[in-house]
Amino acid sequence: MFGSLVLNFPTKHEGGALVLRHDGREHVHDASAAAYTSPEQVSWVAFYSDVEHEVLPVKSGHRITLTYNLYFTEGLTVVPSLPATEPLQLAFQNVLKDETFLPAGGRLGFGLKHQYPVPTKVDWGEEQKALQDLSHALKGADRAIFHTAHLLGLQPKLAMAYEFEETGVYLLNSVYSGDGQVDSWADVMEWEKAELVEPYMPEPDDYGYEYYVEAAKKAVPVEWIVPRTSSTRVESHYVAYGNEASLSSIYGDLVLIVTVPEKDKRQV
Repeated sequence: MFGSLVLNFPTKHEGGALVLRHDGREHVHDASAAAYTSPEQVSWVAFYSDVEHEVLPVKSGHRITLTYNLYFTEGLTVVPSLPATEPLQLAFQNVLKDETFLPAGGRLGFGLKHQYPVPTKVDWGEEQKALQDLSHALKGADRAIFHTAHLLGLQPKLAMAYEFEETGVYLLNSVYSGDGQVDSWADVMEWEKAELVEPYMPEPDDYGYEYYVEAAKKAVPVEWIVPRTSSTRVESHYVAYGNEASLSSIYGDLVLIVTVPEKDKRQV
């Protein structure tokens, strides 16, 4: 389920407003207001599943509603996607026309505004596909950015970002499965073919400084246009070893990555 549609029938009542809250903003839909109470009018409101909602007490009368749960589905008929918003597309194009912006190419990162049901248990070999299939379920601003980047040939994709205290931030094209023993996260991420994007760098006089300098040379940086968020945070379990084996967890955040070609290969 990605959202809800609420129909409010024109019955006389007072109170019962629907309050929606998300990302620090609040919207109040009061179906008892005069604008919605004509006998022929059914008011409605739709919102995503990660939007906090509250129905205030009904003071008098009766509040009658019909709520539909909304789901994504795969069918034979493809519903055309809404075009990307023109201001967003123009903003992308203006940046791409600037030959001083990532002239050799690079990657842009976007933290996501909404929550998504990331699959954690999938068939072997289907891990990356399972994550990319979520692109069809993106909502709001997340979908607008993905769609605009796709139109401009920027190869958008979803990835998981994992941060480790003494290693750095890695991008993985699937959810970490948690299989096997963990002795070194750097080794695990290398085995998983993850990319180091934000290397940890200790002080020059710290032990192992030279090792981190060499590791940083392999980093593939990401320019974060929208900082990483924990809107969709996924927990993975693994076996940690100290004096004895124990079950522990790591957390990854779903992010959107856009690849920018070098200046002479951009579709603008």
